[in-house]
Amino acid sequence: MHASTLQEYVEELCRSYTGPALLYDMGAVRQQIDTLRSLEERHRCTFLFTVKAFADIRVLSLFARHGVGFDISNVGELGLVRSVLGATESGQGEILSMTGPLLHTIVERNDPAGESPALLPARTIMLNVGSLGQLEWLRSLRRQGKRSMEGIVLGARITIVPEKELRESGGTLISRFGFDPEDHTVLRELAEWPEFQGLHAHLGVKISQPAPYLQAATRLVELITKLQAPISYINLGGGFRGFSQTMLEEMLGRLREIVPDTIRLFFEPGDYWFERAGYAICKVVDVMEKPERNTMLITADISADCHLKWSEPELLINADGGERSATILVCGSTCHEGDLIGAYMGPARIGEKSIIGLDDLLLFRNVSSYSASWNASFNGIPKANVVLHGEYE
Repeated sequence: MHASTLQEYVEELCRSYTGPALLYDMGAVRQQIDTLRSLEERHRCTFLFTVKAFADIRVLSLFARHGVGFDISNVGELGLVRSVLGATESGQGEILSMTGPLLHTIVERNDPAGESPALLPARTIMLNVGSLGQLEWLRSLRRQGKRSMEGIVLGARITIVPEKELRESGGTLISRFGFDPEDHTVLRELAEWPEFQGLHAHLGVKISQPAPYLQAATRLVELITKLQAPISYINLGGGFRGFSQTMLEEMLGRLREIVPDTIRLFFEPGDYWFERAGYAICKVVDVMEKPERNTMLITADISADCHLKWSEPELLINADGGERSATILVCGSTCHEGDLIGAYMGPARIGEKSIIGLDDLLLFRNVSSYSASWNASFNGIPKANVVLHGEYE
């Protein structure tokens, strides 16, 4: 396609419609990259891209070209990053942060002899351990005298449950990721290792307010004081759902009041890099009007279960000439009763014409990048086409 603007591109996709599509505006992603990178020097922080948020070589190549490091959690993601960085001039990226339940397999499967961290394509490699199993694996490497830890910066993954979520759960909310910050025995052992330089906070939930980050930073600084460890970085994970640039900048300023300047802040957002960039296009395959309930029930050829996981899509409705007084329920075409894309308010009719009819095309915004990673076939429904508009080559 040769359309220059996003609107023209959408119009071309509609004219040549072949099935449901997830569309991402890479121009908006590029602007977000520029915005976040502009904050790094001012606030002594670094933003990494979480590969699982959009595990696509075209997307990863864009981030690599603009100097963004990566957060990975398994061997498959390492393979993607290696293929992308191998195409760069230096063959390496700046930073590679590794964490997650499969952490040890990243090193073991790429360096079974435990001899060389150079097989991991980055100038700075951050290994964040968060379980007793991973700790025992590291102990084993040290006992065997293997060299896999050479050149690797070691961090401890700490579980900090935000106070609001803890209260709402009645004190029962826990996370299976990371060490308990009160488990000083494990943390003091790590603090004695020369590679140990950082703390990685796993907040455990989707965060849309600054408070949990500020609370986590405060607790980690207190922990650093207790451990008397030479910490050089704190990683506060991702999130930022719905954060404006102003909100993010204000939070960074407050974090720098809590965290000493000698400690660099790291963040690993995924979907936030794609803020205002994701769209979905689909076709109406069935319409049921229920005037007694002032409701329209729409079935589309896209599916919340298959194609829109972790998204909260907003239906774009042209309501000129009609009052938004009817409920429009848009459902996916699986046989799952709960395959609901969303409930929207709009005019059921404009004059005598129904606002949405059979074979009409629908456009949604606010589609998550994670939907592209989760994109799947189920119940005879094929995957959605994943298309990118704008610069990525």
